[in-house]
Amino acid sequence: MNTKKSITIIGKWPLQFSATIPYIHEFERRGVEIHYYISEEIYTQFKKIVQRGMTVYDLDALANSKRLCKFCHKGVLEVFFLLKKIFKLNSNTHIFANNIIKFLMWPLLKNPFPTRKVFNVTPSAGPWLLSARGIEVYTFMGSWDHPAKIKVTGHLSKEVFTWNNDLSNDWQKCQGDLNMDLAYPVPFHYIVNSGKFFARESMKTIMYPFSSSSNSKSIRFKEECKFVHELCAATKQRGYNLFIKPKPNASCGELNEFSEYSNVQICSYHKYSEKNNLFLTNEYNKIRINELQKVDLVINLSTTFVFDAALYQLPIVQLYFLANIEYPFFTNIHKQIHLAHLLKHKDLLFTINDKIPVKYQLKKYFDEKDLLLEKSRAFSRRLRTWIMPSETMDQAVTRVVDKILK
Repeated sequence: MNTKKSITIIGKWPLQFSATIPYIHEFERRGVEIHYYISEEIYTQFKKIVQRGMTVYDLDALANSKRLCKFCHKGVLEVFFLLKKIFKLNSNTHIFANNIIKFLMWPLLKNPFPTRKVFNVTPSAGPWLLSARGIEVYTFMGSWDHPAKIKVTGHLSKEVFTWNNDLSNDWQKCQGDLNMDLAYPVPFHYIVNSGKFFARESMKTIMYPFSSSSNSKSIRFKEECKFVHELCAATKQRGYNLFIKPKPNASCGELNEFSEYSNVQICSYHKYSEKNNLFLTNEYNKIRINELQKVDLVINLSTTFVFDAALYQLPIVQLYFLANIEYPFFTNIHKQIHLAHLLKHKDLLFTINDKIPVKYQLKKYFDEKDLLLEKSRAFSRRLRTWIMPSETMDQAVTRVVDKILK
């Protein structure tokens, strides 16, 4: 009888799959048999790694072979979202949806994977497959906003691994899984491991990372471009250089309109920007660190990059829009559940409202330089404390793999 330990790792998107690499190395070190169910994009990006596995399967082919289960799963979610819209239900009701799916899928689908244990990173690919009976799903949070931002995971897990206790609480409230633990925030390892940054006393160069792109909702991208034009003019008038960082999925050249300002520099675009092929390479991370080294302060709306900046110990001006007339979309996105973690320190936020033109509000903040730096440094410290892991990556990976394999 073969008693060797084994696990199936599934994935569809390279960006999220990249977070599994340290765990894959640890499974390999321990001689665990690894089976992969992955997309073509993942196979292309990580060919050398997955070819070391016991087997490699096409995830889409498996998902399509279970069409009845997929249809039933989709039907349950469509009915749920219709009821949610009619009765204006909140995210806490996602718990109900996931439990109903588990109840209905149990008799329909037997474990389709070669192992009982399955390793999954959000957003989950083929959630109807993960609802099968005879399966233990270990789900890893792929991004800090997934617990609350994902509509419904569509399955329940034996264990869910997040990055801190607040995010574990978000997950339990919104998705309903009971067993939670902490894992290392692998996407930030490049910055945590980059060495200590010594803040400059002067403030000459500011960075603004875009939270949207031409691939986002048009109203969002339009509003953000409108605001950035105001920011370009305000920084130029006050003698500051402005680095504008494109979102990783931005199309090359889409921010060229801001090059008309002599104080503006457009940061590097990412060559792996397509949705299904988005992957933050080591080369791109080195570019991001190099760009951070050149700036003295970051102005943020709602990007994940704010955590990179905080971990790099840069002061952060966190914007808070209360401008329903000029910026209705920006004002509404701040109501999203996951952004509460950025906006809970009200005394450290920089509000933009409709009372006076935005350019005057920005100029006022820049004129009160000492207060701006005091608040932005305090905000950065609090955010860094919130996201900074308490273990090294090796320590966390070892502990988590121990738990999965026990």
